[in-house]
Amino acid sequence: MQQKFLHEMNTGNIRELRLSYFNETDFPWVDRLIDEHKRFVGKTRRAALTYFKEPLSFSCPKVKLRTICKTIGDNWPVFSPLKLNFRKLRHEIFAAAGQSLKNTPSSSRWTNDALIIEAERLSLNVEDVPKILFSDLADEKIFTPWSEDLSSRKLCLLANRSLLQSHLAKAKYITLNLKGHARAVVRQARLHGLLCNISSHSDAFSNMEIFVSGPLALFRHTRLYAKALTSLLPILAWCHRFSMKIVCQKNADLYCLVVKSNDPIFPGEKPKMFDSAIERRFFDDFSKAAPDYEIVKEPEPIQAGSSLIFPDFRITHKRNLERTWIIEIVGFWTPEYLQSKFSRLKAAGITNLIVAIDEKLFCGQRHDLQLDWLVVTYKKKIDVKKILFLITS
Repeated sequence: MQQKFLHEMNTGNIRELRLSYFNETDFPWVDRLIDEHKRFVGKTRRAALTYFKEPLSFSCPKVKLRTICKTIGDNWPVFSPLKLNFRKLRHEIFAAAGQSLKNTPSSSRWTNDALIIEAERLSLNVEDVPKILFSDLADEKIFTPWSEDLSSRKLCLLANRSLLQSHLAKAKYITLNLKGHARAVVRQARLHGLLCNISSHSDAFSNMEIFVSGPLALFRHTRLYAKALTSLLPILAWCHRFSMKIVCQKNADLYCLVVKSNDPIFPGEKPKMFDSAIERRFFDDFSKAAPDYEIVKEPEPIQAGSSLIFPDFRITHKRNLERTWIIEIVGFWTPEYLQSKFSRLKAAGITNLIVAIDEKLFCGQRHDLQLDWLVVTYKKKIDVKKILFLITS
């Protein structure tokens, strides 16, 4: 896949495009749009969406209007009174209403009676129950007063990020060139189990090139994988410099969106040193089960030909340092992806790698995994006994 993609890029078979971002010229009409939305405080999101489908009293680009309205709706504070099971609440009210109607079929107060019963049970005002009855549904959420932190500038940056994420969700391949703070992006990609190949342009591993398979290159878990892929975008803004090429397919044509570090994208929170629950649990379980071994999290990357391997852990016997193993936890995977990884490792003379793969994150067309390598499968947690058996046998 990677060689085919690079060939298409080099031969010019893919058109390179740039997005039309929101910028300072959009701030005036976005401010007016925010003022229009303030009229819907206390009303549902559905009411606002219906209103903004009608012609407005001011001019604005129609395509951008749709995007910014979605961004406002996604970021507007909503009314969330209680942590209730709303489906159960609706069931209780409709059941009580049915019972009341059955007992007094000629009464017109059966709905109010049911609301009163549930309001007393939940210690709520009767008039508040109909308002929250469907508030777990996206379009029935109730807008609360606008947060002053959400300025027109911030909304435009969030809308730009949303535009790029929509294209990432339809991507076939992505290439990233990173300079400075690249390890944070690699950590994010590996935390979410993305199918990627990483190579470095320097010994310091601060300049990297990452090739990532997109959701359209997979057969399963495409929606879940797309969500994991879009999580990279907020982290990219923290690199010193980056460039990203997103190759998408529309009908039979391929096009490439080019994103660079000076593009107006709203950054996410500053990257932190964090682990997945699987990694944290394995670290704790192995430390307790194998006191004779030292386990180190995130050791130095390993050069495997032109690619880099980023192990999650290095395990070394405390009295025999030659007995060292490295462990990599793989997220989304296909048999072809693992075979390619192991071929690079074998060519580089690396034989002490143990790979742990999640059975639920298989994305291939057929599950015909037959590899002459040290592979441990898991579902909810990595079995430490299997790892100990491999390193002691």
